[in-house]
Amino acid sequence: MGFGEDKDVREIAGALAPQVDQVFTTRCAHPRAASSASIAEALAHLDVPVCEAGPVEKALPRAMTEEGLLVVAGSLYLAGAVRDLLGRP
Repeated sequence: MGFGEDKDVREIAGALAPQVDQVFTTRCAHPRAASSASIAEALAHLDVPVCEAGPVEKALPRAMTEEGLLVVAGSLYLAGAVRDLLGRP
């Protein structure tokens, strides 16, 4: 079982989807992390655009070019990777 496979990504994203304009899927370097492509496939049912954005090092700068609030949802490993990329302790 991969890291993302033990979480109900569809349920979590379904709850957040009405509050967002789009979803970027990504992956941190943790060996059990699900691929951004498999997450995007699992979220294809959402009523918002889903963009498979690759590793977090590429996805975060891309997502930050968009207007509005950026929400990072996922594992603590993903949140930690984002904090590191942003230079935050």
